[in-house]
Amino acid sequence: MILIIGAGLAGLSLARTLRKSGIPYRIFDQAASDRYQGYGLSLHAETMPNLLEMLELDEKTLRDQISVNKETPFLPQSLCDAVTGEAYGSTAAAFHAAEHRSFRTNRERLWKTIRGDVVVEYGCKLVKIEHHEHKVVAKFANGKKVEGSLLVAADGVHSSIRGILLPEIVLKDWNGVMFNGVRKLSKDDFDKNWAPYMDGLCTKIGFYDNCLLAVTLYDQDPVDGAISISWAWSQRKRGENDHLFVPYSAGKDKWRAAPLPWDDLEQLPPLALPWENVYHDSQLRQDFLIRQQLLNHLIPRERLEAVLHDRRVVFIGDAARSWSNHAGTAGNEALLDGIALGKVLVNDQGVEDLYEQRFHMWEKAIAYNTKMSESMHRPREEWLRNRPATNGAT
Repeated sequence: MILIIGAGLAGLSLARTLRKSGIPYRIFDQAASDRYQGYGLSLHAETMPNLLEMLELDEKTLRDQISVNKETPFLPQSLCDAVTGEAYGSTAAAFHAAEHRSFRTNRERLWKTIRGDVVVEYGCKLVKIEHHEHKVVAKFANGKKVEGSLLVAADGVHSSIRGILLPEIVLKDWNGVMFNGVRKLSKDDFDKNWAPYMDGLCTKIGFYDNCLLAVTLYDQDPVDGAISISWAWSQRKRGENDHLFVPYSAGKDKWRAAPLPWDDLEQLPPLALPWENVYHDSQLRQDFLIRQQLLNHLIPRERLEAVLHDRRVVFIGDAARSWSNHAGTAGNEALLDGIALGKVLVNDQGVEDLYEQRFHMWEKAIAYNTKMSESMHRPREEWLRNRPATNGAT
């Protein structure tokens, strides 16, 4: 029996892979019931063959189920000067969208498609792990006690399993902060005030001074055609006393957040469309807004292997590593982690083979995202000074 803790993309993709081959498993989540899974995710081409094989679907069927834009799902993102609206060089090169043929998905529909009829046992907060010679025992706050041959930590960036077994592994702040807002627009409003400035794309990203401003389409109502958008503002830390930046603490205050940044947002200069519609609009203060702490960590491979050997616990997804996300990297890696571990178990390989396959990919992704975070949050004058010779979105 494989015990999976966490019903996110990593845990569910593992469950689906095991179920397909008849390997017994149980999957637990501390939430009381299904939770909303977020807004959008860019699925990369290298993820697709594994995902399609797991789901036993063809690509068109999957796209029709989960794409934000079913007619042109592969259009790249656009990177522009948020003040002038001018496209900045080759956006495909900047975001690897064309090379990877990424397409934008609705994350909620993607999650439901992967879950299918997998039964998730909700309301199960793990509080203790016991290890015996050939089994591991999971104890939950609700009194449930379950034993299995392997326990899989797929419980996300704030993993309780990591806290129990590897308390020395602490999350590290990226030197900045992100705010995400969501808004629903009528079809008429979108067609008149937004669509002409989105250039047919799902995502437009603008740079300003040490910050990025993004607008993303993530859903369309099948009945009235209303368009749901999400917007994001990520800002590099501004000196030692930046009131928006709250250093991460591994203690009880890890969820504490700075005050909502309305004044900071409204003090932005006049922006090009569509960003002006977001940040200088009477709707702004009515949007649902969340603050996202930009964190990263990677459990050293020797510690991963030691816990696997000593406690029969394997880490995947954001429980093993996480980073400030760009272009869906973390979500794609979580899916691939779950599928890879499933194949290792189905093929009766040693579980350590998962780390042999995946650890170097985690290192590569963290290095890439760290570099991207630094390069994308720089002074506007530096952007303009280093503008590529060839302009225009591709």
